[in-house]
Amino acid sequence: MAMSMRIGDIIVIPIIDIHSIKELKKELEDKNFKTNLNLIQTYKSLSIADGMRLEPNNPVFLLKGKK
Repeated sequence: MAMSMRIGDIIVIPIIDIHSIKELKKELEDKNFKTNLNLIQTYKSLSIADGMRLEPNNPVFLLKGKK
C-alpha cells in the first residue's frame, strides 16, 4: 500500500476471498482510512431455446478506503 497518499485519496481493493476482508479492513483503518465494503454480483447471459437466461459469476467484494 502506498504510504504517500494524501487526504481525499481513495484506494479500492477487489476481494474474492471473504476471509481476508477483516484483515485488510483493519489494516486500512489502522492507517486512518475510512472504509466501506460493497458486494458486486454480475451475471452473464446464456442463450436457451426460448430466449436467454442469466448465469451468476462469482461475487466480488470491493473494499474502499478514503484517506
